[in-house]
Amino acid sequence: MASISEKKQNGLKEPAYDASRIKTLDLGVWKVLIYEDFVSIKAGWSKFISSLDGLALLVKDAFCLGPKPFISLILAKGIKALQPSLDLYQSSQFLKIVRLGSSLSTDCSIPVFRLNEDT
Repeated sequence: MASISEKKQNGLKEPAYDASRIKTLDLGVWKVLIYEDFVSIKAGWSKFISSLDGLALLVKDAFCLGPKPFISLILAKGIKALQPSLDLYQSSQFLKIVRLGSSLSTDCSIPVFRLNEDT
């Protein structure tokens, strides 16, 4: 086996994982690779909870530096997050109207509405 310095000289890269710690599980067509040192959900959750203190400090500092731009940014991000669901809702309503209109009449003409012109 080549040493690390020989691999670097030859341009070979070290893998980011230890290949001997990977287990394979065959599930019919699927082949699942499981790494032994996979972080458990409980450990990941505790890291997430411990990082909330830093996140709260970041939000507090950003708000203190510029409250109006910070609130504007939060509102803009919230509206942007809601936009796909609102688009889907509006498209659904439009298609319902089109479907209802096409089932009521077989006439393909476009109705024209005129105002009463009483003079």
